[in-house]
Amino acid sequence: MGKEYIVMSELPRRLRCPYCGSTHIAIHGARKVEFVIEEKDGEKINESQTGIEWEVVYGVACLECGGYGDPDEIHRWEIPSSTEK
Repeated sequence: MGKEYIVMSELPRRLRCPYCGSTHIAIHGARKVEFVIEEKDGEKINESQTGIEWEVVYGVACLECGGYGDPDEIHRWEIPSSTEK
């Protein structure tokens, strides 16, 4: 069985669908955020995000042809730096 996820920092900087060549990509994942909630008399007054503890990617999908890449296949979606414009 392959990886269930990769951390966001492992995701290539630019992606291209290996099936149709499109760069219109959706990245599916999750993040754990740190936050502060201010309350007074049991009522929330203010809430702010103070940081992100982690971000993971479950897969990528092409928004043109519907192709999908699991974490083990994401390397196939990377645009090599020699072809970047």
